[in-house]
Amino acid sequence: MRLISTLGSLLLIYATGAAADGFTSLNAKARFNAADVDRNGLDSTFDNDVQSSAHGVYELGAWTIFGGLETQRSDFTANGGDADDKYKNIYIDLGAEHSFGAFGLGGQLGYISFENDALDIDSSVSFASAYAQYEMAGLVAGAGLFYSDSRDESATDDDETGFLAFVSNDFGNGLTVGAQVTAQNETELVELYADYFFKRGDVSFSLINTSAEFSTVQFVSLEGRYKIYKQFNATGGILNSDDPSGDSTTEVSTGIEYVFGDGAAVRIEYVEYGAFNGFSGKGISFGLTYEIGKKRKSGYQPIGKTFADKNSAVFFVF
Repeated sequence: MRLISTLGSLLLIYATGAAADGFTSLNAKARFNAADVDRNGLDSTFDNDVQSSAHGVYELGAWTIFGGLETQRSDFTANGGDADDKYKNIYIDLGAEHSFGAFGLGGQLGYISFENDALDIDSSVSFASAYAQYEMAGLVAGAGLFYSDSRDESATDDDETGFLAFVSNDFGNGLTVGAQVTAQNETELVELYADYFFKRGDVSFSLINTSAEFSTVQFVSLEGRYKIYKQFNATGGILNSDDPSGDSTTEVSTGIEYVFGDGAAVRIEYVEYGAFNGFSGKGISFGLTYEIGKKRKSGYQPIGKTFADKNSAVFFVF
């Protein structure tokens, strides 16, 4: 059995109304994890795991500026040896939209890098997008072009240009749903999402399907909270990654939070992990949260952000 000890977590989300200039969404978090692993008799440790992120949306007149940063670094040591199995992920993006009444133009630049000693991976992807959109009564729809440049130390660089299309709708009753498709010659990314706010809580759902020439991976997440008594909320969620070969990893969490201010709360959760390759884990997560407003940007979803969010989970897939 693997014991995951989540040493700490910090989540900050701040939002103001879209009618005035300023941040409509600003969130940041940091999480630290350590683990002892027993996988089919292999005694190992998983430590120095540091995850951090920051994402924001800023309104300035007819301009909407958005950006984000995600980082993760971990060490994996087997049988008391050196910590030579390390991985490090970095994601960064910056984008902007300009509104001309109901119509708008937008674009984004971004970069993702993956390093994993255990799997001998050292690769990166630089990308750019440009799109036009139309917005009316909560509905946002648009389409555009997407360019990516993939680099790998063990493979030839691969440049691709494709298209993207997206749509979202805010129904005005607390429910927002959306979809986005990005397609190139050999890769395709489909994202479906929904957020629902009600009197006693909220629920968020995301499904991401990534298809490439030799592999297909699906990420599914469902999380939410529910007010159970005065300032106490029940929290919970499930996160799963899966591919057609049967390689699957699942994270399930349940907990409770105490709201001590306007949008501010302290939270503790019990977490269980399960992976296809013969090990499981249990842990405790403790954190502070501050949350006001919507959970994500309407319309165009920053390429890579949701994938980076899901990839930052503690997936022990070795």
